[in-house]
Order: sequence, then C-alpha cells, then structure tokens
Amino acid sequence: MEKKEEQFQTKIFAVKTTTGQERNVARLLAAKIEMEKIPVKAILVPEALKGYVFIEADGPHLVEEAIAGVRHVRSESLGWSASPRLNATSSASRSSKTLAKMTW
Repeated sequence: MEKKEEQFQTKIFAVKTTTGQERNVARLLAAKIEMEKIPVKAILVPEALKGYVFIEADGPHLVEEAIAGVRHVRSESLGWSASPRLNATSSASRSSKTLAKMTW
C-alpha cells in the first residue's frame, strides 16, 4: 500500500508591527522560533514597506505561535500563497518592490 503524504502549500503572512521596529521584531521572532523550534521557513523585512514583517510558514497557527508575546507586534494579516511571480524575484530589493506592488 502506498502512503499518501499530506502536502501543505507554504504561505506568506504579513505581520503588522510598530513602524521603525521591523528589524527588532524580526530578531525577536528569529530567537523565539529557534528556541521553541517553531517550523517557520523565513522572515522577510522589506525596507520599502515600513510597519510590516513577512513570515513564510505552512499555516497561520505557526505564525500565531511565533508572534505570541513578541513586543512591537500589532496584528497578523491574512496569508497568501507564494506565487510564481514572487518566487521568480531573486534579490531582496526586487522582492521588496514586488511585495509593495502586490499588496497594500
């Protein structure tokens, strides 16, 4: 018998932060994720988009667990599927510009 593996599509979640505290939030999140071994794939802090940190994870429950109790986190936005358009961008500056155009 063949086992069927559940495949979760990775999603990117926008987390609203205090403006100017994006890097601090990313550092705090990275430390918490590492200590508690939360399966988060990436944290993105685009310079062109102030007040937001993006988290790549398999589901919103993982993001909720990661941001719980972290200072300067204001709220979590809805996630969206990683699109080929977003994956095609290779440099961080291009990704930031793409995210800024695709969202708010």
